[in-house]
Amino acid sequence: MERDNIPKHRRIIAYIFVVIGFVSLAFGIITLNTFHLVEEWFRPNLPQSINLGIMTIHNPFQWLVIFPVINLTVAMFKIIAGFGILNSKNWASKLALVMAFFWFFQFPLGTAFSFYILYSFLDNRSTANLKAEDSHSNKG
Repeated sequence: MERDNIPKHRRIIAYIFVVIGFVSLAFGIITLNTFHLVEEWFRPNLPQSINLGIMTIHNPFQWLVIFPVINLTVAMFKIIAGFGILNSKNWASKLALVMAFFWFFQFPLGTAFSFYILYSFLDNRSTANLKAEDSHSNKG
């Protein structure tokens, strides 16, 4: 299916996913590099372990690296969802709905964008179009 046949709202959502994905990817890379730089600068002053009573965390600063890694992973899913929507893949609309759920809690822009995704993908006409496309692609 060509991009001209994709409904206008879905094409807008796909471009937003791709742009936000690449911005998040850049932010995640910058944050990851900043964490490594700060760790090198302040290594002598950082605590080597934290005793919490029931457990001890060794080298606690290294656990902060998980946040940019999660950000990079989510950014890749945004980019994949955007290109999947542009190529009219059924799994991409499901991925977009899952991401809309998580964006719902990022008030105010994430909430507005989530409502826009839900409006576009849960509309009866677009759902019927997706089912027709799936049955057409399964025959061919």
